Amino acid sequence: MHHPTSGLLVLLQEGRCDDLRRMFQLFTRSGVALQEQPMVEVFEIFVDAEGAKALATRRAELAAEEAAGKKEVCWTQSSQREAFRKAAHR
Repeated sequence: MHHPTSGLLVLLQEGRCDDLRRMFQLFTRSGVALQEQPMVEVFEIFVDAEGAKALATRRAELAAEEAAGKKEVCWTQSSQREAFRKAAHR
């Protein structure tokens, strides 16, 4: 689960869907004590980190545009959603 080269976080970062599917199937078998809870916890960390990176990237872009006099910066919920959409498609 936490292996530095093949753990859940690495699988998520590399988009290894087949491996993620196998891991989920193993953890949700009957008799597994914690079921998928450890996966849920790591996934939450991954989503938080990816969201923070997306926001930081967009804020840097906006700051550069404002510094260049191209744009007045106004953060709204819609601009935050747009930053997440852009990051998701990279």
